[in-house]
Amino acid sequence: MQEVGLYPNPAKSTWLRITASGKAKNWFCYPEPFLSIAGETVPATDTRGSYKYLGIRTGASRKIREAITHRLEEGLKQLSKTPLKPEQRLFFLRVHVMPGLYHDMALSKYSKGLLKYLDRKARAAARRCLHLPHDAP
Repeated sequence: MQEVGLYPNPAKSTWLRITASGKAKNWFCYPEPFLSIAGETVPATDTRGSYKYLGIRTGASRKIREAITHRLEEGLKQLSKTPLKPEQRLFFLRVHVMPGLYHDMALSKYSKGLLKYLDRKARAAARRCLHLPHDAP
């Protein structure tokens, strides 16, 4: 690959080695390292692990769903600490914090309950930014 100008980064790469057993009619994963790039071993993942694809953490793990809630909560916490006017905080919530989550939500599968939770968190933050009571629509 280096002959054509491609230099993969082993630290940002992973592999999953799946082997099928024909007689037992099942498959399994080998976690032993066997792949290396430029003399550096590429780490392995398994079926419970997760990996980044196009900047999104993906896989079968439940921790992936927790990552997006953590990103929203961190963005809201940083926004609440900034010395801005209420209109400016609302602008940053609408233009920077929420669109930062759209990429994750568009390319991943999330439950309806999680989306409702994220919506409630964002609306509550907007109410706090504008100093509105908690029961304001």
